[in-house]
Amino acid sequence: MTDKIEVHVPGPDEPGYLRRMKLLAAVQVKIKSDEREFGANSIAPSTMDAIAELLGPYLVVPEGVDPVEAVWDLSQDQYMSAMDALGGKMTVPKEQGQDLPEPTPES
Repeated sequence: MTDKIEVHVPGPDEPGYLRRMKLLAAVQVKIKSDEREFGANSIAPSTMDAIAELLGPYLVVPEGVDPVEAVWDLSQDQYMSAMDALGGKMTVPKEQGQDLPEPTPES
């Protein structure tokens, strides 16, 4: 694809924030699982497909271009920027939420 691909990720104050966080968390859990199973920086093809499905709706592409397919044409910088923007640099704890800090009592 030679046409320009733009990424537009809604901000945290726009509707659908929790839905976006849920989808992002699911992908991050898959990434962590893949890294435990296959080694650091290793991602299974099915996880890559999930990333494409996650990011596709946030791409602005030329008419007639499938945004999910266009994800495969992103540069590394575009990909990393989109993931960071989508989650506000949110990370999922190593064991799918088991390492969350204990809530502190309010004073």
